[in-house]
Amino acid sequence: MQCLPQAGGRLSQAPQQCQDCHQKDDAHRGKLGKVCADCHNERGWHETRFDHSKTRYKLDGKHREVACDSCHPNQRYKATPTDCVTCHAGNDVHHGQFGAKCASCHTTQAWKKAKFDHDRDTHFSLIGAHKTATCAACHKGDPLKEKLPTACKDCHARDDVHQGRNGTDCKRCHGSSKWSQSAFNHDRDTKYPLRGLHAKAACQACHTGPMRTQKVETACYACHKTDDVPRGQEGQIASAATTKAVGASRCNSSTT
Repeated sequence: MQCLPQAGGRLSQAPQQCQDCHQKDDAHRGKLGKVCADCHNERGWHETRFDHSKTRYKLDGKHREVACDSCHPNQRYKATPTDCVTCHAGNDVHHGQFGAKCASCHTTQAWKKAKFDHDRDTHFSLIGAHKTATCAACHKGDPLKEKLPTACKDCHARDDVHQGRNGTDCKRCHGSSKWSQSAFNHDRDTKYPLRGLHAKAACQACHTGPMRTQKVETACYACHKTDDVPRGQEGQIASAATTKAVGASRCNSSTT
């Protein structure tokens, strides 16, 4: 497009380059050179046809919706960083503890949506309550470098109400849905069904040592010796032998 010459001038002397007439309109202040037609046309100065995919950094996903100034502040185009961390450090909810390779888990489609699948991409599938746990609850450092143990005791030692007495094979009694629930059934899994008040007694009331190795006596006198109120003599139940005679089944069925 050719502009008209100044008054009294010849048509051949009219300026022919964009910057000759539009230098004051150049929002880039000359930083993008003088070949304005690479991006603009004469139909509308604000209309641009610049194709970012022809650069070394193709815009896709949400990046297509970002204003130019977001990545090119103060008309800075040279040496623009292309790594995620430089632009998104302020959005990093991991506060840098997961390293700088954001693309391992995130895409440009949505920053908050991660493509990382713990069940698929690791040797430890998340089931039950593990699915709702935060990443930082287990991963204190960079998960790409840090190797975490997977045994229950490694994370739940402080939650162990048995204080280690029952060993470390927690999954024999507990599942991953709820730590306080137990799959162990005393009536089914032992030779001593719990009846009456025994069903309400705390485990450690009888199991004072390692549950898997400690042999607990089943005679009444073994546990209730201190409950045998003396009546001017040694007591109503004088010995373990007498207890056996009374019968553990009768004592166990009592509700008082």
